[in-house]
Amino acid sequence: MQLIQWLDADELGHYAIDREHRDVVEALNVAIKAFNDRKSEACVTAIESAVDATRRHFSHEEAVLLDFGYRGDDFEDHAAYHGRLLLEAEKIAALCKKDHRREFLEARLAELIHFVVNEIRSYDRKLVRHLSDTKITA
Repeated sequence: MQLIQWLDADELGHYAIDREHRDVVEALNVAIKAFNDRKSEACVTAIESAVDATRRHFSHEEAVLLDFGYRGDDFEDHAAYHGRLLLEAEKIAALCKKDHRREFLEARLAELIHFVVNEIRSYDRKLVRHLSDTKITA
């Protein structure tokens, strides 16, 4: 399985959000490395860490968006999307904890990567205009 490459195009222009995105990608890369090294237990632990990093990131991103005045249906839709994505990620982590078969782990890890990378590279792109102040680091 190939590692996720962080691209300059992945940057949204908000220091803290971009740092968190990179942290989530790195956590996923740790899971990929463990999978590639055939270390199932380490892979499952790394998947759980990636889900935890994603949970923290979503909570912080929503707080930042509110600070930037992102409100109404757009905010509610984005927060609901986070909720659905996190629920799926948590299900994947729970499934992996129960079943360490290589082909199963590979499929679940690929799903998790798809969800998270799509969030960063597609869905969060819509937020750029609300994250224009790169000096905010909280």
